[in-house]
Amino acid sequence: MTIIAAIIALILCIVFFRWIIGIALIIFGICLEISWLGICFGSIILGIVLLLFAPHVLLLPLAISGLGIEVIKGE
Repeated sequence: MTIIAAIIALILCIVFFRWIIGIALIIFGICLEISWLGICFGSIILGIVLLLFAPHVLLLPLAISGLGIEVIKGE
């Protein structure tokens, strides 16, 4: 009986830990994106250059949020 309870507790801890890490990565990605946009558009020239020549770089930190979603899904 205690082995079954231990296995169930282990499974619940793993699932709960995945959720915590995934949500933390999503929050970290959003905070990093806000900081990155502040840096890019705080220096106006860098913001304009990125908008003209590499607009995909402006959303680069959001890849961390995508990683958090994948951690939650468990894939």
